[in-house]
Amino acid sequence: MQPLGYTPDSLLGRWAEKTAGRGVVDVAKAANGAYNVSIEWADGAARRHIWKMTAKPLGAGGVLYYENGEHIVRSFAADGTFTDEVKYTDGAGQICLNSANELMWEDEKDNVGENVLFVSVK
Repeated sequence: MQPLGYTPDSLLGRWAEKTAGRGVVDVAKAANGAYNVSIEWADGAARRHIWKMTAKPLGAGGVLYYENGEHIVRSFAADGTFTDEVKYTDGAGQICLNSANELMWEDEKDNVGENVLFVSVK
């Protein structure tokens, strides 16, 4: 991923997966120049994948990098209650914008974000 003149603040807000809209990325400012990133991806009506991480700017461009990514699988029961299963807490990767102002997610742990684009829904 190459920065294209964007800043990390260009990533702030809500983004939806471009093709089916099942995945949503939220980026918000955190303390000490960091950013909180949350990604949720529906896997049918009864299951959702959730990734949470704190990202920091990588270099001078608009790339955010994280090394503390947590992947949770949330399963819903018929009564609306849910259980969470933590898959891992050591995920790494980065997010940035491409030249079409679409968010790209490179997940180094299990490559779930490969070739997926997100568009702003701010």
